[in-house]
Amino acid sequence: MRDQLTVREYFGTTLKYFAKCPHHLTGDTMTEMNFCPVCGKELEDKTTEKCPSCGETIRENTGSKKEYVGFGTRFAAYLIDSIILFIIGAGIGLCIGLMFGQLSPVFGYILGLVVVFLYFILLEASSSQATIGKKLVNIIVVNDQSARISYGQAFIRRFIITIPLVNIISAIIIDTNDKKQGLHDKAAKTYVMFKNDKRSNIVIIILIIVVVLILLTVCAAIFSYLMLGAGFFTTQKSQEITYSGIKQTTSTVLFDGTMQGVYADGLRKCSFNLKVPSGETPQKIEDIQFLWTYMNGAPVEIHDVLPATGIIQPGSSVAITLTIPQDQQPKAGEFFVLEMKPEKGPSSLVMRTLSSRYTGGPII
Repeated sequence: MRDQLTVREYFGTTLKYFAKCPHHLTGDTMTEMNFCPVCGKELEDKTTEKCPSCGETIRENTGSKKEYVGFGTRFAAYLIDSIILFIIGAGIGLCIGLMFGQLSPVFGYILGLVVVFLYFILLEASSSQATIGKKLVNIIVVNDQSARISYGQAFIRRFIITIPLVNIISAIIIDTNDKKQGLHDKAAKTYVMFKNDKRSNIVIIILIIVVVLILLTVCAAIFSYLMLGAGFFTTQKSQEITYSGIKQTTSTVLFDGTMQGVYADGLRKCSFNLKVPSGETPQKIEDIQFLWTYMNGAPVEIHDVLPATGIIQPGSSVAITLTIPQDQQPKAGEFFVLEMKPEKGPSSLVMRTLSSRYTGGPII
């Protein structure tokens, strides 16, 4: 015992103690020595399932029998994980949708893959060695040493099982081999085993599947209700906007009353009233464009407008006076066209021909 303690002090708490100990030289196994295969700490309880010092699962080294997991139990775990991922994905998608609007299908697909990969990789490579679904059915993922897998192995498992058709083949062959490995297990050199070598009760698994299916149905119904509700409110809002847009589009500004002119060797000024009918939207004067066409010339915008600013309220009218550019002033016997283009609503045209004896006043 003195020699053993000396060697233990020299090699610390590593497996080198086991390699050097006399019991090993005489053929005793590590199980008989009752030490953790990872940190080398002595285990007080030979039947312990986890090292109290490092937390690693002890299986092979405590004389326990390996119990590999078939497709049925795995599928039960998969159903549980699916509903959890559905809730997580729906929550993330809803938050992003509220912040940035509707997601493109490509972005949504990529986001879903990222969420799934992170969920399985981080949990299967964690100290628990299992996703939430696997925990509930009492199974874990291990490497060929029956220990915790690496993040690389977890990634390979998830990548292989994400490939279409390959995942189906992988599920089919699980029960065709002694170690219950699918293609993703073989590629990553991993195994799925019952934790603590205790098989899950088949009744519990069936109950879990039933509960998960019910929850999945309820979640799908709630999600559909929320989406339909959002769609209803969106449609209602769109209808309001459309109605408002139609109302704005049909908002009319009309010429009201007789047009008056100031004449001095040409029509220098043109006055008229503009009216917005009752029930329409108010109209800003500065948003109205006045285009003047003299005889067969090109339209010219008139900027000298009085008043230059103001609002024409529904049911009221405002007197407008335009000063005609000198080269655009029609003389007696000539005609002109005045087009009024409000910001919202249709344009209005007025075409007039000055009488041969016109000297000012009403333009009939």
